[in-house]
Amino acid sequence: MTADPSLPPAGSIAASSPRRRAVDAVRGLVMVIMALDHLRDFLGNAHFDATDLSQTTAPLFLTRWITHFCAPTFFLLAGTSAYLSIQSGRRTVRDAAQFLVVRGLVLVVLEQTALRCLGWYFHFDYHFMNAGVLYGLGWSMVLLGGLVFLPPAVSVAIGGAILLGEAGIAAADLGEGWLGTLLALATRSRDFEPVAGYHFFVSYPPIPWFGVMALGHGLAALVYRAGDPGEARSGVRTRRWLLGLAAAFLLLFAIVRGLDVGDPSPWSAQPSRLFTALSFVNVSKYPPSTPFLLLTLAGALLALFAFERRPRAGQIFEVYGRVPLVFYILHIPLIHLLAVIYSVAAFGAATWLTSGPVIFWDVALPGSPPDYGLGLAGIWTVWLVFVAALYPICRWYGARSRGR
Repeated sequence: MTADPSLPPAGSIAASSPRRRAVDAVRGLVMVIMALDHLRDFLGNAHFDATDLSQTTAPLFLTRWITHFCAPTFFLLAGTSAYLSIQSGRRTVRDAAQFLVVRGLVLVVLEQTALRCLGWYFHFDYHFMNAGVLYGLGWSMVLLGGLVFLPPAVSVAIGGAILLGEAGIAAADLGEGWLGTLLALATRSRDFEPVAGYHFFVSYPPIPWFGVMALGHGLAALVYRAGDPGEARSGVRTRRWLLGLAAAFLLLFAIVRGLDVGDPSPWSAQPSRLFTALSFVNVSKYPPSTPFLLLTLAGALLALFAFERRPRAGQIFEVYGRVPLVFYILHIPLIHLLAVIYSVAAFGAATWLTSGPVIFWDVALPGSPPDYGLGLAGIWTVWLVFVAALYPICRWYGARSRGR
């Protein structure tokens, strides 16, 4: 296969740099922020959509809104890491493809078995299943396993087309029959009922999220290719690319959102300037709209820029970012257990957390008391303590996995 002249050739990243500290730091940062959202889900007392401007407050809105950056960043960096792994010499293209496919399938199975029963639900009743972030991530990795054999420009083209065409994908007529159902499973956030009484809700449809991962794989070739000789000059070039891409994404977001296209939720003037601004950035995640992805990916690129410029600032987050799966599979059951302990201590029961579909759309859990949950200050306090408690575990496992 001939090299694409528009993107750097394979092997242009030195094998002496197998990891990018900034990538680990940003991944760790969004993992930590993600824990805030899940704590708010399980322990929060605001039983309505936190982004509903008719009911919310600015602090509550922003507590929910900042967590929107987590999934896009994680998918983007999964694609970036795949590229870096190959270019550093740690894996051949074939090995990387095999790893992506196997790891992706394992994530899909893990989410619907151990993590579902022992993490999100605390029961084994399969009348309700949720295809969450690991479902979208896993299938996206499987698809990326085929894409890594092609030039990075192909990844950029596919990722960009999916990102900019998401409104058309979400509105397309998929037809009837098994093919229509299969396409809906891949592109829509909605409930499916394959058998009467058994529900499968897709929160993270693979195709739009695969677009983000493909974009991360392709853009990594631009951002992290070898530049001028010398680490300092190469770092400057990397930061310029990150800042330039972030600015381009933000500009596109402002244009698309200002024209009110590409998102099912239009923005509107509110009683205050602050809430008008919140309306402007209140974009749709399920499935991710074009404005949503443009805004959140710009944030991811800016975070990469910041940690590339100041590596020491991300040292704490690197610890979490080097063991993302360990952090993920630990924090969900632990948060759920905290909620059960709180419920038993405060109300003498926790049946609403151990039976039925424990899935959150910012509404009261079925059967929970009206005064269930902690206020925002309590959630933030618990979050800080919780994340600090996981730090030594993640640090120990990270050192162990590196043989130290």
